[in-house]
Amino acid sequence: MKIEQLNSLNDDELAMLWAFVNKVNPPVIEGMELDYKLFTAIKHKKLLERVMQCKQYIKNEYHKVFDDMIAKIQ
Repeated sequence: MKIEQLNSLNDDELAMLWAFVNKVNPPVIEGMELDYKLFTAIKHKKLLERVMQCKQYIKNEYHKVFDDMIAKIQ
């Protein structure tokens, strides 16, 4: 993920991405939560795989937020 992509996310999209990285088991780094500014250090392919695996857990009313986020980080 590039810094420009990260900066393009609105608050809802960033909160969703943060939860995918830090709260979905297993977390990206065991025992600590990553600040969103460090998301650019995660391999892009691995980040996208993780996010796509989480789509099944998103309520229908948040699918638009999810889809917008995906469009911005791909």
